[in-house]
Amino acid sequence: MTALSVPTPEEHEALLFQRAYPPTPKALLRAERGLAGFARRVARLRKAGADLAAFEAPEVSGIAGTAFSAIFSYEVAKRLLELEPGRLEIDWERYEATDRMAMAWRRLFPLVEEDTMVEAHVPYLE
Repeated sequence: MTALSVPTPEEHEALLFQRAYPPTPKALLRAERGLAGFARRVARLRKAGADLAAFEAPEVSGIAGTAFSAIFSYEVAKRLLELEPGRLEIDWERYEATDRMAMAWRRLFPLVEEDTMVEAHVPYLE
């Protein structure tokens, strides 16, 4: 039985660098093979119940086989939802209230439009 090869964001970054700036043709092939197998390695870890928290930080999110987290405008989130129905979620537990929600709330809740036009800090979650 072989040990689980634990992929890391740093390893992924190194493979991307090697892919972009290969010192030799052989290094290019190694980097491409490593990148091609990354999603499979992450899937094995997920199946084994490993903690994938290292892949959740915004600066490394989106690595093959992991989740992607970012703050999007209403329009971008709506488009992503159209492209990938059922695969998006809002992480309300990690949400920090910002004034950026005003545009979305105005579309979703017509009665809040008046408040968002005059109030600097609308308590959205309340």
